Amino acid sequence: MGEEAVLQRIRLALSIKKGMFPYDREMGIDFTKSNFFAEECDSEDRRLKKLEMLINEAVCPIFDCRVTLKSYDENENTAVIIVFFEDSSHEMEVKLFG
Repeated sequence: MGEEAVLQRIRLALSIKKGMFPYDREMGIDFTKSNFFAEECDSEDRRLKKLEMLINEAVCPIFDCRVTLKSYDENENTAVIIVFFEDSSHEMEVKLFG
């Protein structure tokens, strides 16, 4: 699978709830903004680390890559991520499901 196809699938995986994609029930993210931000967290940094973990759970097993969360916009529910795939990295903005 080429890099562009991987990046497109990452966008798809992060924009749908896990289990909603009819062709691959494992694709998607277990994140809903209302539940995520209602949880008690020690700090904003800890909450963002948890979001990064959820993004990686949605992306890594399927696409053999990893993601670093650069920023998150709570109002727009978008994240800027850096995707590390093979020997390259790509920065991209994604709309998260939720």
